[in-house]
Amino acid sequence: MNYNLFIRLFHKLVLGSNNIQKTLFDLEKFFFIDKNKKVNIKSLFITGLARSGSTILLNTLYETGKFSSLKYSDMPFVVCPNIWSKINFMKKSNYEKKIRAHNDGIEFSITSPEAFEEVFWKSQINLAKNNNMLISDINIKTIENFKDYLFLVTLKDKKKIYLSKNNNNVEKVDILSEHLENKFIFILFRNPINQAFSLLKQHINFTKLQRENSFVLEYMNLLRHNEFGLNHRPLFDKNFKSNFEINNINYWLDYWIFIYSKAAKFIETKRDLFFLSYETLKTSPEKQLNKIYNIIDEKFELKNCQIFNKPEVEVPYKVEKKKLKIANDLYSFIKNYEI
Repeated sequence: MNYNLFIRLFHKLVLGSNNIQKTLFDLEKFFFIDKNKKVNIKSLFITGLARSGSTILLNTLYETGKFSSLKYSDMPFVVCPNIWSKINFMKKSNYEKKIRAHNDGIEFSITSPEAFEEVFWKSQINLAKNNNMLISDINIKTIENFKDYLFLVTLKDKKKIYLSKNNNNVEKVDILSEHLENKFIFILFRNPINQAFSLLKQHINFTKLQRENSFVLEYMNLLRHNEFGLNHRPLFDKNFKSNFEINNINYWLDYWIFIYSKAAKFIETKRDLFFLSYETLKTSPEKQLNKIYNIIDEKFELKNCQIFNKPEVEVPYKVEKKKLKIANDLYSFIKNYEI
């Protein structure tokens, strides 16, 4: 939101062209994959419906210093992180932390990790302006390019564990699970009424921001951040329907049920997929983080565990009782499989 006119135009030029993105990625591969021997890396994917604590978990894991992730400093050349790191004259400046636009108390700076992975997918599949992605559009070549991409990100940071927070990856669980080796997928979930309320608040917040500043809307579309706001696009887009308007909390409760009903189907079929609840992370973060480290077979120094301890607020909206019961029953079912 604080970008000047030049930076806005620059981001729109680079991120708005799939051809530019594909060319940059090809250059990145040419210079850094041919000249460096590939090594086996681990991948940890954090996903789930927005407002489930995914950013908090991302930041906590990243601060251990053991992971490589896409960061604000990689923008707008996120598809060629090694090339950009060599020529980015701003990479050593502007470390000041600010509260992000969600106004939820989470701070970020240019060195903070963030969800920019969709820029890669968008360019490889050559998505049109509507941003609709079909899993059938992802072919073997794209998957192989994604494997190269993970390696390139870790190469830049000289790490061997790729860390991703991407809510859109709920749509790609089958792709990630079937085609990547040495990967771990963590789906975060939260008490449904609290998560639905948080989603509604952010929808109202970003709708206001996007109406006041058109670049916020353009920027989020360029990154395929469609969780809420004027550009809200439900995951598994064509399959989701609700009888409620988007500004009604029951719409977001319907959406919660829809997403986590799909996620629950992975419980019996994906050995590399794990569920974590926001509530358990709040009450026993160190215990849960140690479980994650044991799952991925790594040991790290834990930092900022207390960050999860944020109280919930009362929901001031009327919710359909039958719908809430369905959501709560689903929540209880998934909780039985939490790590």
